[in-house]
Amino acid sequence: MSTLGRWLDAKVTGAYVFGASRVGKTRAVTLFLKRLLEDRLGVSIPLHIWSRPFTHNSAAEFYKSLLNAFNHASGGTRAGPNDRLAILREFLISSADECGTNGVVLIVDEAHGMTTQEWLWLLALQNAMDSEGYALSVFSIASHQMAYEFDLMSRTGNPHVAARFLVDQWRYPGVESREELEFILDGYDVQSKWPRNEGVSYLEYFAPKDYASGRLLAHSAGALWDAMIALLPPESKGNHSFPMKHVALAVEDALFQVAFGADWEVATSDESWVLALTKHRFADHMRAISLDI
Repeated sequence: MSTLGRWLDAKVTGAYVFGASRVGKTRAVTLFLKRLLEDRLGVSIPLHIWSRPFTHNSAAEFYKSLLNAFNHASGGTRAGPNDRLAILREFLISSADECGTNGVVLIVDEAHGMTTQEWLWLLALQNAMDSEGYALSVFSIASHQMAYEFDLMSRTGNPHVAARFLVDQWRYPGVESREELEFILDGYDVQSKWPRNEGVSYLEYFAPKDYASGRLLAHSAGALWDAMIALLPPESKGNHSFPMKHVALAVEDALFQVAFGADWEVATSDESWVLALTKHRFADHMRAISLDI
């Protein structure tokens, strides 16, 4: 995550994170970025999230979508594009003032479908903020690299737009080693306790007797990792970057089995991990994303 920190330190106007579907990039970036902002800058920076629902055909429609994402009361009102742009600007400035800063972060999810015109409307919002002495940093999340968007903008007379939003990039990885997988499983075992350090973890909740006996999901990291390797389709054999979605689904299956009376050794056996991954079509997913990785 050092890349995100570098972007923040350099005060970049825009950058994007890309990665295969369901690796967990949206949730991880959203949660980590807020903490990183607070740790690095020592203040709370307003962070707003917009999950782009579809292609917008007008500026008024585009700005209305942003207002709705922020739960702004004016999102449903009738207004022209200039009025909505002004409302957005004032809303974002107000959120910055409440935090005692002049910086605002906007996360755009599903950015791989953004049109050049939508980027231009976003640029207008950024310029409107800048004219009032406030900085709007846009971090986009996409399911694939956006080099062709950069090239398209550069060739169609909009290199300044590409330079604002698409120069810096980072490929978000999936789970790439047994050690990373063990760390994730430890989250279910211990680190998910709530309240922190004194509450109940996921494992303790679903399998209190096994937890009390010292059984841990982290001990199954090797078996789960080997199951994912074994189920890789031929076109993905060289790729050991696994989606967090399938790790979570396999773990949920194991926890539910134990909760309903299955023996721990059965629920966490090599065969059970293979069956869980197969049930949730792990191999099909890896085959589908093989061209993006």
